[in-house]
Amino acid sequence: MMKTNYFLLFCVFGVVSVVAQVPSINMTATFSNEKVSSSELKKLDSLNSKCTVFKEELANLKGQKSNEQAVIAAKETQIKEVEAEIKKTIEGNYFYQSYLAFYTNQLGEIDRKITKLKADMKLAETDDSLSRMDQYESEIQALERDKERLTIERDRKLNPTTNNYSWWLPSKNKKYRDAFFEDTYNNSTNKTNYLNAFAVVGSPNGVTGQSELVADNMGMLRITFGTVITASNDSLSSENTRVEALQRLINGGGNFYFDLTAPLLTTIRGNSSDDLVNFYAFANIKAASDIKGYGNDLTASTYNTSFGLNLYSDISSENKKFNFFMVANASYYCLATKEFYEALQIDHTDGFLSGKITIGVTLLNQFRFSANVATFGSEASVRSSKIGFGLQFLPNL
Repeated sequence: MMKTNYFLLFCVFGVVSVVAQVPSINMTATFSNEKVSSSELKKLDSLNSKCTVFKEELANLKGQKSNEQAVIAAKETQIKEVEAEIKKTIEGNYFYQSYLAFYTNQLGEIDRKITKLKADMKLAETDDSLSRMDQYESEIQALERDKERLTIERDRKLNPTTNNYSWWLPSKNKKYRDAFFEDTYNNSTNKTNYLNAFAVVGSPNGVTGQSELVADNMGMLRITFGTVITASNDSLSSENTRVEALQRLINGGGNFYFDLTAPLLTTIRGNSSDDLVNFYAFANIKAASDIKGYGNDLTASTYNTSFGLNLYSDISSENKKFNFFMVANASYYCLATKEFYEALQIDHTDGFLSGKITIGVTLLNQFRFSANVATFGSEASVRSSKIGFGLQFLPNL
């Protein structure tokens, strides 16, 4: 009966010898959320940009003595016309007005609290109470941080083409760190995310399930905890053990793994809905472990550590319902147990290189079909010429 179930899964997912887990990068979320869905917002961005240009031109005209007053007046008229159109567009956009009112009220409340605390500080100063002054100062600093966060959030929500983080090391700047992680991974950064991605693959040797169970941010890094389970057939041959070990290696590194990701370079620019092509490069450090008897044929539990470089690129359709992607990864595995190398049929323990190239398509930002088109490495036992297929679910819980 168990073999029959494996055969059915094999028919659904295709012939898989090694299937690469695609990172849970939800680029299409950048284009499909509510804050960029309004055409009026794009119009406002365009009008604001035009108004800024006109004002710069006006300043230049006033700085040149040779310009006649009529020329300056004409430019001032252009500015007034654009400002009137901006006002009209805002008044006709309920989404814009409601969010603007919400953030205006929130920021006003913070300003009132800061004003009161500053007044209290003056009283504490006259009373010579240093402890109270320190308390008020700490509260003011916390409110200033909340004000800065709300201001950035407001601008990102109401201005789709707002550019926050830099191309290089996009999560380095603490001020815009949350914006980058939300745009790239489609996860709210004010809470820990559970079951961020789930992948199922099948092969003639059994079934492999990989899930990213918990994801969170730690400073400029992203940390994830996941698990990989392989259910094999009745064969206990050394070759079957190698294939299972290789499947776990490619899909996550082991039955359980911790992954620390460092974003390096990105072309994602704020919430712009016009960029159909994106690129993202990141490095990662991963620690993984295989537990004896936990969905494997290992004779002893193992662990391994790897250092990797990952390149992700994608192109989306106009309405963002299709997202075609490619992922290239190269990792160096080291600091591992002898049993880890033996399971992969590697006759040394001084490290090895393993990598893969995966292509696929994400549909409606929920389902991701992928094909592992190349698996390479410094050892013959971690290379494969077969094309693998898989399905990944992105519940975004």
